[in-house]
Amino acid sequence: MRTAQTAGLLLAPLLGGSLLLAGCGGHSTAAPKVTSTSASATPTPTPVKKQTLLSPLTGEPVAALRPVVAIKVDDVGTYGENGLDAADVVYCEEVEGGLTRLLAVFASQQPTSVGPVRSARESDLELLGEYGRIALGFSGANSGVLAEVDAANVRNVDYDNLPALYSMDYSRPRPYTFLANVAELAAKAPGALEKPVGFTFGAAPTAPVSGTSFSVRYPGAHIAGTYAAGGYTIDRNGTVLLTDDRPTTTTNVLLQYVTVTSSRFTDHDHNVTPFSVTVGTGKAVLLRGGHAYAGTWSRAKQAEPTTWTASAGGRLTLAPGRTWVVLVPVSVGATVV
Repeated sequence: MRTAQTAGLLLAPLLGGSLLLAGCGGHSTAAPKVTSTSASATPTPTPVKKQTLLSPLTGEPVAALRPVVAIKVDDVGTYGENGLDAADVVYCEEVEGGLTRLLAVFASQQPTSVGPVRSARESDLELLGEYGRIALGFSGANSGVLAEVDAANVRNVDYDNLPALYSMDYSRPRPYTFLANVAELAAKAPGALEKPVGFTFGAAPTAPVSGTSFSVRYPGAHIAGTYAAGGYTIDRNGTVLLTDDRPTTTTNVLLQYVTVTSSRFTDHDHNVTPFSVTVGTGKAVLLRGGHAYAGTWSRAKQAEPTTWTASAGGRLTLAPGRTWVVLVPVSVGATVV
């Protein structure tokens, strides 16, 4: 093994020879240019984090935004519901005789069997105004309401227009036989949701109180819900509302207090159709995770989204998942426990 001293001695003659050669020529020879490979190397691109696409109706990840289809559904409960738990949003509103009916909005999922499909109401058009141009499926309506549907900013995909996209369950008596194929109706819808409808998702608001159950007693129906296992099970007239033979559940419940007036229309028995006013302002209560949060709702125009504001400040933020919006007549109110 060479020592450091020995190595130095060996280098000296070599260095001297190099200097001697350089001096013997008639001109100096330039040292070869050394190019730094690190300077010319292609820089490694910084990975771009892929943004997760979230549904504006559920706050949950989706592969793509799908066309929006709203279906008018009966909640009589005697025969059970089809496809209701696949809806992103379900509205519960008062109809003739103080009964209730549902307006189910589908986008994230497109079930092939939803029903029982029932007739449209004037209130549906005001409700859906904040969604922009979407599809509305139903089975029958007052002639005056049909004229308003055709004039509204919705695509009419009712049974009379597209009977092939509806099926019949003859184990039920009429008018509870109609079932809608949302997957096929979506192909007739104008397109995906193009604007927000006012829902915000995230951490729960502050100042919660107990909200393990709610109850709304309409003149002719009773809608309630009880919290368990991360969601609220819906009950109608003292019986659990079944969807595809399973209890109907929802992650969030928004109690929207509204003024109910008389519309210009009647049903086939000449009963005046109630109209739930959803443009304006009013009281609101959010139930999520077994807690309740007080707030208000406001909506300046039919084509604008509803703003949900918490009384403690900020928004009434929903938990990601499905939402039931129960239109509570101010004349009857709601009980939250």
